[in-house]
Amino acid sequence: MSSPLSRSPFAFGLAFALAFALNAPPARAVAETDAPWTGWLRLGPVAVPPAAFAERASAEPRLEVAGLWPAAGDRVSWPGRGELRWESLYVGAGKLLVGPADLSAAHAAEVWLASYLGVARFTKLALELDGGAELSLWLDGEPLALESVGSGKQRARLALTTGDHLLVLRSFRPQAPGLWELHARWKSELGDERPSLGVQPARRLRLDDVIDVDEVEGLELAPDGKHLAIRYVFPAVPAPHSARWLEIRRVADGALLRSTRGAGALSGFAWGPEGDRFAFTERASGGVSIWIEELASGERRRVAEGLQSFAGLRWKPSGDGFVIALSTESPADPRGVQLLRGFADRLPGARERTQLFELSLSGVRRRLTGGELSCELQDLSKDGKRALIERVHAEKPPRELSESELCELDLENLSVKPLFKTSWFSSARYDKQGERLLVLAGPSAFGGAGRGVPEGVIANDYDTQAYLYELASGAVQPLTKDAALTIEWGTWSESGEQLVFRAQLGSYVRHVVYELASKTWRELPATSEVATSSTLGADVLACAASGAVEPTAIHVQTAVAGGAPRLLLRPNEARLAHLRLGAVETYRAKLANGEELDGYVLLPVDFDPSRRYPCIVNYYAGTAPVSRDFAGRYPKSWWAAQGYVVYVLQPSGSTGFGQAFSARHVNNWGRITTGEIVECVQRFLDAHPYVDRAKVGCIGASYGGFSTLLLLTHTELFAGAVSHAGISSLASYWGEGYWGATYSSVASANSFPWNARELYVEQSALYRADRIKTPLLLIHGTVDTNVPVGESEQMYTALRLLGREVEYLRVEGENHHVVSYAKRKLWMQSIVAWFDRTLKGEPEWWKQLYDGRG
Repeated sequence: MSSPLSRSPFAFGLAFALAFALNAPPARAVAETDAPWTGWLRLGPVAVPPAAFAERASAEPRLEVAGLWPAAGDRVSWPGRGELRWESLYVGAGKLLVGPADLSAAHAAEVWLASYLGVARFTKLALELDGGAELSLWLDGEPLALESVGSGKQRARLALTTGDHLLVLRSFRPQAPGLWELHARWKSELGDERPSLGVQPARRLRLDDVIDVDEVEGLELAPDGKHLAIRYVFPAVPAPHSARWLEIRRVADGALLRSTRGAGALSGFAWGPEGDRFAFTERASGGVSIWIEELASGERRRVAEGLQSFAGLRWKPSGDGFVIALSTESPADPRGVQLLRGFADRLPGARERTQLFELSLSGVRRRLTGGELSCELQDLSKDGKRALIERVHAEKPPRELSESELCELDLENLSVKPLFKTSWFSSARYDKQGERLLVLAGPSAFGGAGRGVPEGVIANDYDTQAYLYELASGAVQPLTKDAALTIEWGTWSESGEQLVFRAQLGSYVRHVVYELASKTWRELPATSEVATSSTLGADVLACAASGAVEPTAIHVQTAVAGGAPRLLLRPNEARLAHLRLGAVETYRAKLANGEELDGYVLLPVDFDPSRRYPCIVNYYAGTAPVSRDFAGRYPKSWWAAQGYVVYVLQPSGSTGFGQAFSARHVNNWGRITTGEIVECVQRFLDAHPYVDRAKVGCIGASYGGFSTLLLLTHTELFAGAVSHAGISSLASYWGEGYWGATYSSVASANSFPWNARELYVEQSALYRADRIKTPLLLIHGTVDTNVPVGESEQMYTALRLLGREVEYLRVEGENHHVVSYAKRKLWMQSIVAWFDRTLKGEPEWWKQLYDGRG
C-alpha cells in the first residue's frame, strides 16, 4: 500500500527508524539516549504559490501554532485548497521516498508535522534535523531556535518539564522538484531519560490548562429564569492580553443568544425586572454611561453619561429607573503627609465616601443619601417603596473593629427608620412581602444570637450564619447555629417559603434549602464537588462548579423542587477534551483522641499502587477549608500530574464543619493544629504504603504559610517545605498588615501583644527558628499589604545566619497573591521545581529556572 504522501504532486521523502511503540511510557530499562524520532502527524504537503505581483512564494508560516493540539482526522480550512486533514505518519526502519506526480507543479511547497512527547521528569533533549528545506520549530506553541551543526544539519535544544508536550515542525521548500528527505533524531542531554513519542493527543494536565482558560467570573439569571448571563475572563489571571466578555444563553437548551467576545465586556450588567432587557455601563475618559438593551431586538439607548466615580447600579422593581452609587474622596494633603484618622485610614480608598442616587430612564437624578458615612444599598423592597441601607461605623475597640448600622429609607419622602446595629455583618435581603429580612452575619451578631458554642467559648465570626429579622418587631431568629455548615450566599425562593443557600459542607461547597414552615434542611442534588458562583431566578438555580479532578461546568436545576442538575455547558470543553486526570479519594485521619479530621487525596495519572511516590501535603489550618475545586492558585491536580500524591487535610478551626469545630481557630495559632497536622500525616503514611516516607513535603500560604513555619519548628517529618506569604511573628503581622488587626480580632480575640505574650511569642516561628532543619522555600510578594514582606525577610535572615538550607523568592510588584500572568506561571513552576529538588532529588528544573543556583 502506498503512503498517503505518495498522493502529493511534490517530492518528499521522510526517513525515520522504529524505536518503540507510539505513546509508550518511558522505558528506563533501556538506557538509549540517541534514537530516531518516530511518530508524527502530518498536514499537507501543500503548494505555496506566489502572491499576486510577487516574484516568489512567501516563506511565512500560514498555520497558527499557538493553542494547536491536533489529532488524526482533525480538519483545517486552508485558503486556496479547501480543507486539509491531519494524518498519522509513522515510519519504521528504512526510508519513505515520494516522487512528484506532476513536475509542472514544482514550485514552493510546505508540510507541517506534529509529534507528542512525554517525559517523567525534567529533561533536556537535543533534536537533530537533516533535510534540504527551510525548517521552523515550535515547542508548546513557542518558537525554538535552530542552529547549524554542519553538513546541512540543524539542531534544537528542548528543555522539557514533567508531562506531555507538542512539537510542531514546518518544512518549507522554495522549489519542490527532486527528492526531499527529512531525518530527525533525538539525543538526551540530561541522564538517561527517554521520552515517549507518538501521535495521540491525550495528555496529563499542563500548567496552561490551569491558566490559559476561559474563567467564569460570575453568573446572573434573568428574574424569569429563562436566560442566563455569564461573565468570562481570559486568561484566568491578569495578563497583557486579558479579555473580558459576556454571553447570554437560553436556559432551556443552552443556546447562545448574545456574545460580546472580541467586542469587550458589558460592565455593570444587570437584568431588568421582567428579564426582557438589561442594563450595562460603558467607561470613557468623560465618565461612565449607562445603557439599556432590549433582549429581543438588540436595540440600545443611553440613559445617562458622564457619571463621575460611578460605583454601581440596581434596577428599581418597577423598571422605570435605577438606584445608583457615586463616590467621592477627600483630596490628599499637598504637603505629602497624612495624619491618620484611624488604623483603617491606612487602606487605599479609606477616605472614599459612597452615596446613593435615584436615576430615572430620562436621565434625571435625585440624591437619596448624604452625610459623613458611606451608604451601601443592600436591597430594595419588591414594591419599590423602601431601600435597605448599610452604614459602617469604624473602630469599636477593643475587639470589634467596626459596626454596621442597618436602616430603611422611604424612597418617597426620604425618611429613615433605624433597624439595628451589629458587628460581623455581611448582607441582608427583603422577603417578597417586605416583612422579613434574610441576614447573613457572624455568630456573635445580634448580641450573640447565632452562637452555637458553650458559654465562655469565643465563636469564630468568620463562620457566617443565617438569621431571620422581623421588621415589625425587631425579633431575630438564628437559622444555622446548630447546623454543620457555613453560608457563602443566600436568597429567598420565589414564594418566600424557602431559603436557598450556597454553603460550605466540610471540604465541599453545595446548595441547601431551608423550609421555613417545617424548619428543616435539605441538600440539593449535585454533580460537582464545589459550587463557586450561584444565581436564582423564578426558582431556577444556576451555578458554576468544579471538582478536584473535574474542570468548571455550568449547571441549572429547580431549587425548590430539588431536581437533578442539568449540564448547560462546559466553558473549556474543547481545550480540555484530551485531558487525562488521576483519581481523587476521601481520607479521614483518625486521631489518638478518637476524632476524625477530613481530607482528600489526589493520585497521579496511571497510578500504580505497587510503586512508591513522593507526596505533597497541603493545608491552610486557618479559618477556611481547602476545598475540592479544580485548579486555583494552588493547583493540586497539576501537582498530581507532575507525579506527586497530594494529601489535603482540614485541621481544627476551619469553617464548614460546625461552630464547635470552627471556634478552635480562635486564639489557636498552631496550638492545636500543629500537632494535628503531624499526626494526620503519620496516620496517612501508615494507611498509604505507596507514599515514600522519605519524600514528603508540605506547603501552605498566608495562615497556611504561618502553619508551615511553625510546623517545621516541631518536626523533621518533611523533606522539603514551602511557605508563601507566611507569618513568622504574630506581633508584627498584627500591627503592620492592612488587615492584621482585623483578622486578629477573630483569630486572636481579646489577645494582644501586651496581655498574651505566650501567644505572640511562643506561637511565632521566628522565636523558634533555630529548631528548623527542613529545607525551606520562602515566597513573598514585595508589596504584600496583608502579610507584609518583612515576615519572610526576618525568617530568611534568621535561617541564613543559622546556616540552614533556605531559599527566598521575592516576587516583585505582587501583593498577597501572585496574579500577573508571567510571574504567576514562574511562581507556580518554582513551587514544583523546589519539590522536585527536595523530594525527588532532581534539582535540574530549579537550576534551569534560576541560572544554576541551588
